[in-house]
Amino acid sequence: MILNFMSKINDMYDYKVILIVHGKINQNLLKICEDRNLKLLKWPSPSPIYLRDALFFLRTIFKYKPICIIASMKPTNIMILVSFLCNIKNRIIWIRSGLPKVDKNNLRTFLKKIIFQMSNGILSVSKNISFMYDYKYSIKDKKKIILHNLIGDPLKEEPYSLGQREKIILSVGRLVQEKGHSTLLNAYSIIVKKYGHDVKLVIVGDGPYRSQLENQAKHLMITNNCKLLGSLTYEELTEYYKKAMATIIPSECHESFGYAIIESMAFGTPVIASNIGGIPEVINHGQNGLLFANGNPDELAKSIDQVLSDYDLWYKINKNSRDSFLKKFNIMSSMDHYAQLFTDWIN
Repeated sequence: MILNFMSKINDMYDYKVILIVHGKINQNLLKICEDRNLKLLKWPSPSPIYLRDALFFLRTIFKYKPICIIASMKPTNIMILVSFLCNIKNRIIWIRSGLPKVDKNNLRTFLKKIIFQMSNGILSVSKNISFMYDYKYSIKDKKKIILHNLIGDPLKEEPYSLGQREKIILSVGRLVQEKGHSTLLNAYSIIVKKYGHDVKLVIVGDGPYRSQLENQAKHLMITNNCKLLGSLTYEELTEYYKKAMATIIPSECHESFGYAIIESMAFGTPVIASNIGGIPEVINHGQNGLLFANGNPDELAKSIDQVLSDYDLWYKINKNSRDSFLKKFNIMSSMDHYAQLFTDWIN
């Protein structure tokens, strides 16, 4: 997303974009930057939080004299601090993820608040995330813009019809407690009681909570048709998006809407998601997806049952979710708009 966004600004306007990365630079990234005429630099440290990184960034500012700094992830503190001291006109923080569930480190919160006060603009992927950071770091007075996640259209043909689908309920996400997979397993056990083992549950992703989920599945006696596949390649994952009846996002934490939602919408696969965080900004209940109260397996099971049994509803969500993707979350149709919005904003 960041690379595509910067490339579009570089292509559309009279700006020179410099991308500074940390960690290993692979050949694919080098080729993309070369093809798109992006200047690529590398932080001195794998984790850019040290004095040498600050000095490197200071030299970069003196050399290129930027009018705008966009800081994201680990380098944010150094980039905003140095650009503030150098009086760079636009000092922008791009918020890509939600707040930690619990952060009892008051000193870290205080220092982060100072960094946010040094910025003068905030990009975030959802209104909900922006609001949470407003409250946590007292940044209500900062100018803000929402840039939703975007992906390319993975389909070269029409989405699978209902007749081409298999009775698969899909869930994609890291296996940690706050992602809500335990609620999903409880809901699936209710579905099994009604439909038998004709409906399969496929969970894609890995993480420290996997063993607990496997034990829970055994306890619920649903292991025959509940598969935890671990991590898959994107090509393997798309095969499941194509043929699944629905994708479940059972998150129980205040996060931005993730890529799994818009990936599923791209395939016209109905999304059933928790009514939490930035998700309701994407899912219009009953129109392009279904929402349920997070942590409520009975309500989730009811929503799954609706999608499995009400064919008119399935086709309605199938069409509307695909249309929503094409209009709002497709890079080809939306990136120009976001780039124009951003450049007007900083000027």
